[in-house]
Amino acid sequence: RAAVLHLKRARALERAGAFDSALRETARGRRAVSGVGSHEGERVSAQLGSLRAVIRQGQQRPREALRTAMSAAAEAGAVEGKGALARAYGVMSWASRVLGLEGAAEHDAAALALFEELGDQSGIALATGNLGSEAYFLGRWDDAVHRYEGTVSRAMGVTSFSVTGAAL
Repeated sequence: RAAVLHLKRARALERAGAFDSALRETARGRRAVSGVGSHEGERVSAQLGSLRAVIRQGQQRPREALRTAMSAAAEAGAVEGKGALARAYGVMSWASRVLGLEGAAEHDAAALALFEELGDQSGIALATGNLGSEAYFLGRWDDAVHRYEGTVSRAMGVTSFSVTGAAL
């Protein structure tokens, strides 16, 4: 229970841009579940790990974000934490693009598949938009337009202003 509270607090702090405080909350949450050994505790730990990667992305630290996301993806995959895994893939995509590494589109496609499976409209909109950007920069104009249209239509049904604004 305490770990879930730390997770919620960390999410709120991350969204407010208080990245250092958010990282401290994720560390507290991980300590709260360490040694518990329950499947639910492991899933919360995976969520905390993927949130740490998102925080590193917010701090514009691509190398740390990539390392953290790779670790979080392994942890989430082991406990079937699909949401945490999808978020980790999203961070891996961003970090790969920023660092000039291969695989960004593959990470976005994997994130999109998971977000679709979960019915996470916000995640679908973000992953679709990323794939649209990839298509745009590769000169695949029709694919880019298709992806962007999908992003806007998905984002219009999402209450998050950041997702809707990014799509428009």
